[in-house]
Amino acid sequence: MRAVDINHKQTGRGELSQQEIEAFIQGYVRGDIPDLPSRGVCMAVYCRGMTPEETTHLTAAMAYSGDTLDLT
Repeated sequence: MRAVDINHKQTGRGELSQQEIEAFIQGYVRGDIPDLPSRGVCMAVYCRGMTPEETTHLTAAMAYSGDTLDLT
């Protein structure tokens, strides 16, 4: 998934799927998605907002994008 595709979907009032959100976060963390397209996605999210489901998927994708600590 390309950042530009996510940006177009977000600005077009489409709801992002869990897979699209995870692909965007993973691509950004790996460095596959440069800063400029990422800014476009962030601006679209800021201007349009996200549904509760999108927010949940984004939070989970960000939380699991790096090392995690097992506290059990």
